[in-house]
Amino acid sequence: MHEGIAIRHARPEDMERVSSLSAPFVEAGQLVDRSLAQLGKAVDEFIVASHGGRLVGCAGTVPAGKSLLVYNLCIATEWQGRGVGRRLVEVAMGVGRSQGYRSVLAVSRYGGEWFEGLGFSRVIPSETRKEWRSLFRPGRNSGLYQLNLAAEHGKGPK
Repeated sequence: MHEGIAIRHARPEDMERVSSLSAPFVEAGQLVDRSLAQLGKAVDEFIVASHGGRLVGCAGTVPAGKSLLVYNLCIATEWQGRGVGRRLVEVAMGVGRSQGYRSVLAVSRYGGEWFEGLGFSRVIPSETRKEWRSLFRPGRNSGLYQLNLAAEHGKGPK
């Protein structure tokens, strides 16, 4: 992990940069397109990574039943491979634990192996809970990945 990376909750003035960070991934079909207005309404769901006052990564978190969903995870190209994404997901895991969620979820078209490297397991489509089915966008062919927090730390359900 690169020294000097700060992780914090997003502020309204960050959302334009979150939109800019997301744009190349949206264009590549890796992220769902969200307008600046949509991102602005979701500011309280986002955590950001910054270095020297510049945002270099972001992730949204939102409840999904008894799980916490990580979405819109993206890292500036020049910062990829330096542990920024891992750090954002670890913060999301901490939020999930502190708020009593059973698991952390991620929906991804391309990052399955990366999430598996963090301890997530792919959820078999036939075993997808009804409450999670709404997470999928038709035609995206995304996979659902889950990290069980309850089993990991012996905690009960939320």
